[in-house]
Order: sequence, then structure tokens, then C-alpha cells
Amino acid sequence: MSIQPFQYNSPALNYKYTSNCFSESCHRGVIKLSRKPKTEANDYACLTLACPLKRGINYTLTVSFKIKTVSHHIDFCILSGDRKRIQKIGEYGISKNDAERWTSFSVNFSPNADGYIYFGFRGGLLYGLGNFIMIDALHIYESADSAPQMSAQLDSLKRLITDNYNKEQFIHWNELKAQGETSLDAKKRFFMSLKTEDPAMLALQQSLTALLREFGRICKENDIDYWLDFGTLIGAVRHKGFIPWDDDVDVGMIRKDIDKLEKVMENCDTFIKLDKYYCIDHDTCNIVRIVFKEEDIKVFVDIFVYDFVDSSDPAATVAKQRENRVRFSNGMLKYKCVNNDPALTYWENRRIFDKDTITLIDGELARLNDEIGVAEDKGTHIIWSIDNFSCFAAKPGCIVPYDRIFPLKKLVFDGVEYSVPNDYETQLFERYGDIFTLPPVMNTHHVPRTDEHFQKCLYVADKYYKK
Repeated sequence: MSIQPFQYNSPALNYKYTSNCFSESCHRGVIKLSRKPKTEANDYACLTLACPLKRGINYTLTVSFKIKTVSHHIDFCILSGDRKRIQKIGEYGISKNDAERWTSFSVNFSPNADGYIYFGFRGGLLYGLGNFIMIDALHIYESADSAPQMSAQLDSLKRLITDNYNKEQFIHWNELKAQGETSLDAKKRFFMSLKTEDPAMLALQQSLTALLREFGRICKENDIDYWLDFGTLIGAVRHKGFIPWDDDVDVGMIRKDIDKLEKVMENCDTFIKLDKYYCIDHDTCNIVRIVFKEEDIKVFVDIFVYDFVDSSDPAATVAKQRENRVRFSNGMLKYKCVNNDPALTYWENRRIFDKDTITLIDGELARLNDEIGVAEDKGTHIIWSIDNFSCFAAKPGCIVPYDRIFPLKKLVFDGVEYSVPNDYETQLFERYGDIFTLPPVMNTHHVPRTDEHFQKCLYVADKYYKK
């Protein structure tokens, strides 16, 4: 069972406070929550989280904050939905070094009651005018060991939904079969015939293809390896192009090849560029993308970072990787990077620019990779990198044998050949199961769908795709 996080961004947090507290907007998009002078020590300031927490389930809280106070500790607590029961879940000791600097705190806890839970602070928190606490990032997610505690009713409901869905699929494909066709033949014919009829989506996909074609050309001319990945690989196999409702392009690359691509593109005469930076939030990520040099066109090719790793026990390696991924993400919360520029995307607004900080992060990443056995040039397996993969995605296929990917093969995508994994059928089946079936949800998820963006995509498609 996939464990989904409860995620909260600071501008969206709803702060609740007593009559002895006040809140105000603060620079950098952070809310400042302070106590008025002469408040009582047991007064309780909290913020509302619109999520239910279940009794007996193990959770992990990670919070990034800055504080100014004469108090020597903070009690981290949860408050029941009726505001009658307080449960202390952790304590943070405040030292002189903590004064007005960003720090982070993490604790595992298990609620003693069901309900919509408040999270807050209690006990001698903030005395005196000018004292404050600023919350930049707060994240609560279920621990992996909570999965066995999930209700049997939920599993039963899931089986019922799956059974009904499979029955509908069986009827659909049998009705679609032509004389002499197998069900698989009918599925392949059906999916190959699917094309988007939405002009805005078509323009968007053509602008993405322009990016992918130029990226593929540069990689081919400079002997740089890559492969189509995730939904783009499904599109190549199933549609020989885009999944009709997909609005981005995914490729996979080994880290050393991304470094090579970065150097090549520094002196490359092209209309695209490599955008590569650390984004700090509840699920810290190393963003690597191919974008247009015309920065107001918000489409991109996502590059997923992979590493070579030597492993005699892939399951144990993945378990260690997930552990180190959480350590890496939590450790990054101390680096502040909120920009809040309305012209930038969410990822760009969380970007770190300081080169010294980036050097520190790279060093931390190298140490964690050494613990896993990451190798630079070749290994027995290929693993989705710590700094790029989501520890909440829980996707199968994040570690695969070397020969699953190499040597690379070729498949056609929108009329052009691109590299794909050597055993792409196994890779797709392990990640998605049967790709020749209708998904329960068919929607876009990445780029803005406004008239202004539509016009920009039309311009790009006409300039680069149709030439």
C-alpha cells in the first residue's frame, strides 16, 4: 500500500490562536505568529491542519522554523478536534545558537484519539514584545510501518472497486474485438488510434516535442546516453507518441551523463537550455529539466537522475536508499530559499541560488550515496537517485539490473527515434502492470491551461515543431 503524505505549504496554513496571540504576514511568504506580552505560560497557540489523523497509526512530523524567545524549550503537541485533549508528542530544547536562525525538528508520534487534529506549541513559548515563531515548512506523513495497521474494510473496498473495474474492462475489450483479433490486438489497435482532439493540448504537446527533438539531437551528436521514461515511455510503446492526455515529457539519465550534457550545453548553439537546481520543500528535490530559453513558455522535459550502484541485495539497498532519502530531505529544510515571485513556478520559488550552500548539499549527498554503494561509472544495478526521487512515490522499478536499461534500444515517438531501455516491456510492467488498459483517471497535471499559455504554445509549435 502506498503511504501518502499530508503536505502543507506555509502560505496555505491556517493559524488558530487564543486571545493572547496575534498573527501577521511576514516577508518571504512566512507567517509570523507571536504572543502578546504578559501571556500565561500554559496558553496554547496552534495551527489548523485539515487532515484526519487516526489513533494507533504511526506518523512522522517534520517542521522548519525560526524562533525568538526567552524560553528554554518548545513542547510540540497535537490537540483533538474538540480542543479538549492535548497530547505532547515531542520537545525541542532551545540554545543560544538557535536564536533567530532557521532550524528543523522531526519526531515520530502516534495519536491517542481519532479526529481532525491541530498541531501547535505549548508551555512558556514566547514572552515579551518582539518574540516570534515563523513556520516555513511543516510536513506530516504516515510511517511505512503503519501500513499493516490499516483497516481491513479499506482493503475490502479496494478489492471491490478493482473487481468492478476489471469486469467493465473485460466487457469493453470483448466488444471492441474485430473478427480474428485477440483482446491484446484489439487493445493495441485501440490505443494506437487515440489522438488528442484538444487544440490547446495539441499545441502544448508539439512544443514539448520540439524540446525533445532538440535534446535528442544534442545527445546523439555528443554520444550522451538517455532513455524515455515513465509516461513518455508508455506513449512510445502504446501510441508511438504522446498519451493523448499527457502534458510533459520524462527521460532518464545516469548522473555522469547529465554532468556531460551540462558542459556540452554551455557552448551549444540551441534554443533550449538545461535548468538544474535544488528545490527545498517538504519533499526536497534536485530538479533537472530541459526548457526553452524563452523563459515565459512553461513547458519542460523532466530528466530523472539515476545512479549506478553495486548491490547483492537490491531490496536492502532500496530500504537504505529510502532511509537516506528521508535524511537528505529533512536535512535540507535548514536551507532557506523562499522567493515568492509571482512570475516563477512553485519549484522555482523554492530554489537555492547560493553556491556555498549548494556545495554543502552536494557534500551531504555524496556521503549518503557512499553509504548505499553508488558507483560513478558502472554497477550491477541502476537506482533512482536519492536527490531526485520522491520517498513518497513508492514506485516499483526504482532499482533494476544493469541489463534492464543497457544496451539502449530505439523506439519511434512522434515520428523520431529515441533511446529506450533495453527491456522496456519488463520495466513498464513492473511499474504499471498492464499498460494496455484504460486508466481510472485521465487528466493533465503539470502545466497551466490558460489562453495566454495556449497562444505561447502555438507560437513555439509553429517556430520549432513545424519547421
